[in-house]
Amino acid sequence: MDFSLLRALRASVRLTLTTLKRDSKRLQRTSEDVFGTRYTLSICQEAYARARGFRNWHEAETILKRGGRNPDTHFWKIVSRNDLHEAVFSSIVTADLEMSENGPVCFFGPQEDAALPALCLWIEALSMAEVPGVLLVDTTAPALQDTTVWKSVVALNLESLFDEFRYIDARSDNIPLAFSTTSKDWCRSLLLALPESTCAALQSCGFAHLLETAIDAVGRDATDDNCQVFGDTVRQVSLALCSADPGLPPSLHATIEESSHPSLHYDFKSYVAHQRPAEVAQLTELCRALFNKQFGLGRHLSQETLKRPSIVLFDSNDPASVVLASVVHSQYYWRFVGPELRYRGINTRPVLFVSDTAVPQVPHFIRNSGASHTCVVNGAAREGADHWPESESARASFVFVEGDSFIYSGRRARFGANTLTQGS
Repeated sequence: MDFSLLRALRASVRLTLTTLKRDSKRLQRTSEDVFGTRYTLSICQEAYARARGFRNWHEAETILKRGGRNPDTHFWKIVSRNDLHEAVFSSIVTADLEMSENGPVCFFGPQEDAALPALCLWIEALSMAEVPGVLLVDTTAPALQDTTVWKSVVALNLESLFDEFRYIDARSDNIPLAFSTTSKDWCRSLLLALPESTCAALQSCGFAHLLETAIDAVGRDATDDNCQVFGDTVRQVSLALCSADPGLPPSLHATIEESSHPSLHYDFKSYVAHQRPAEVAQLTELCRALFNKQFGLGRHLSQETLKRPSIVLFDSNDPASVVLASVVHSQYYWRFVGPELRYRGINTRPVLFVSDTAVPQVPHFIRNSGASHTCVVNGAAREGADHWPESESARASFVFVEGDSFIYSGRRARFGANTLTQGS
């Protein structure tokens, strides 16, 4: 096969897709003059696709994208925007609103309104950096399509793009994925799903450190990968440490006698002298609910998150789902934290958190992370910015969304009319 011919065919396909999109927009702008009725862009796209022999616009876009895609270009790269997307993105750029390592960008206002600019900022950050990211949705809705987030996805015409993301329902009892993360992140995910007072008590008595080191020790003995620990290891350690008669996992007894993990013996003795049975009972209940779920078989999520964005649905009233959401978050966030990575130009992946609940709240695992390169939509009123902890509000950027405009840094950006005016 002549590779120059393949390159020419790909270039031709890319040109066809670009032409198809451009001509659809031109038809939409002049539809009222031509047909006497102003049609939407989606209708004009359907008309052009069928005129070119495709069954519908989605088929045309999918085939042309796959056929003409540069192999070095990620599928979430934004190559075209509808009018609303252009308007929102233009307002974001003009207002100098960006995601950074300094702290979160917090969008206040009704979730349906605030999700639109937040989603646009997040997807553009993914596209520009050419890295995958994660969308975390706190909701009781059965599917993403039933949430306020999906309304923004439709408005920005991103449905076909979102079809290729990994969907994870952390509330489900059967998740066809193999979850893994570091021992530190497993411990962090478990503790931060508990009430903050319980978490603090388990840390002060030494249990948190013991749990982490035990998971790390068993994980290193159970797998060749010294970083990624699977759920079975966490289950084995938690059953041993959280029992009525706490002890170290059986697999560690021999190694302790051989002094392979000498510090574990002293950590365990220290914890036994300062036990907190009430708090450990809460962790035991959480572990029981977590390991009643099936999440150990299937595609290795840790590998997939390196090359594919994910969407996670969880419920803040279901702590077990919060643990799994935190584990996925760690694969995009904590995995890329550290000065040695930052000096090499590697930053945490863009994160978008949206609360779709009646009483919005930001989960503890996001607040604890520092939330760099993170957008937060929690639906609070404008006054809600005053209730953020001082240590967090000092780093956060606050955006107040009102209908088709947002206020940031003293300026109002109107993305409905795609104009920017100076705030009074």
